[in-house]
Amino acid sequence: MIVETIIAITLLTTNQMENVEKHFPTNETSIILEVANEYQLTQEETILLFAIRRVENSGMLRINEHGEHISGNANGMQFGVGHGIKGHPSKRYAGNFEKSLRLQAQWTAGTIDKRYKGNLNKFASRWCPDNKDNWERLITFWVNKLE
Repeated sequence: MIVETIIAITLLTTNQMENVEKHFPTNETSIILEVANEYQLTQEETILLFAIRRVENSGMLRINEHGEHISGNANGMQFGVGHGIKGHPSKRYAGNFEKSLRLQAQWTAGTIDKRYKGNLNKFASRWCPDNKDNWERLITFWVNKLE
């Protein structure tokens, strides 16, 4: 818990962290923050990482008042990395949600680090070219909600 607190202090403002805690399960928050720190993402990029997690998992990401996943909805698309690409190395591990989440977060953080240059429209064209406008709209909604 101390490590997650230190990482959160360096990556997100207090207000951003409170917003993240409202919308993400505790176990996911710590993994996503660790990955953001590992890839040395900025605050803006870290919020984008959380927004992508939320959008790509759609309605499956539901938590209760204790910060825990509700029912069996804990194993959605994670970050949507490699969706529709057979044999993509960002595979999900059956029965190991945390391992799947970490791998997907690492792929996403690496892409953000390499491709996101502060222009969400351009990034959306790369991340979700078939549904760019809707994806960008949803990401913008969640970025605003988390800031």
